[in-house]
Amino acid sequence: MLLPLALAQFICSYAASNMNVAISNIAHDLHTNVHGVQLTITLFTLIMAAFMIPGSKLTDIWGRKRCFVLGLFVYGIGTVIAAFAPTLGVLLIGYSVFEGIGTALLIPPVYILVTISFSDLAKRARSFGMKIVAITQPPFSRKGADKTYYVDNIAGPENLLQLLIDADYVSIHTPLSDETRNMIGEKELNFMKKSAYLINVARAPIVDREALFVALKTRSIAGAAFDVFWNEPPTEDEKLLQLDNFILTSHIAGWTNESVEATGRIIAINIARISRGEVPLTVVNSELIL
Repeated sequence: MLLPLALAQFICSYAASNMNVAISNIAHDLHTNVHGVQLTITLFTLIMAAFMIPGSKLTDIWGRKRCFVLGLFVYGIGTVIAAFAPTLGVLLIGYSVFEGIGTALLIPPVYILVTISFSDLAKRARSFGMKIVAITQPPFSRKGADKTYYVDNIAGPENLLQLLIDADYVSIHTPLSDETRNMIGEKELNFMKKSAYLINVARAPIVDREALFVALKTRSIAGAAFDVFWNEPPTEDEKLLQLDNFILTSHIAGWTNESVEATGRIIAINIARISRGEVPLTVVNSELIL
């Protein structure tokens, strides 16, 4: 117990001593005192903090990649100015101002870098070392790993109960239909581990409402996180919301740059297919197509 604490204290002391040496050297090179250099560091932190919220808003407006490039550019300018600063005033402009603003612009895009690199759930989960098993209808169900879908196995609905037994996280992404309504009910929830979590970003009625409440209340599963609800917005006295192991977000999981672009692309493709007399993609009422 004492060894890790002693090691941590040594590392912190070593880092602090090196920082003090660096500050002293910078102060000597700029013909100023240590307090002046410490002031630039404090101003850097304050400027970065002040511009973080505007930087986040700018990311929403301009997009992550553009703000990331802008942040690198501003930070780079500050680095060059600070590296060749002849006086404390120039160091303050380069380090405190330019690097502070540049860092504030970089933080939001870097924070969501996983979202850029891993654009869907399976890819993101795999980046954390998870084993991914998907349940879907034929012809997409198949045995063995599928690199295209970033999963270890794709099985059919008949394997649902078997796979629920070993699942640590169950994430629902299926459309709501007569077939999928109450697909996760009391039986399915009882098959899940007590340490397992249920995530629903599809449609709430896919899960049996009362069965979920009982499972969470009795802790037969560890928790649930939903981005959808049976009635939206829910009432204040909704009993699920009184539980400490149920999380509800405001139906925004699908509102991403990728989903908006995909929606527009599918609409354009379907318009072109219909104009050629072809059957459009993603048809719900296919029985009406002659």
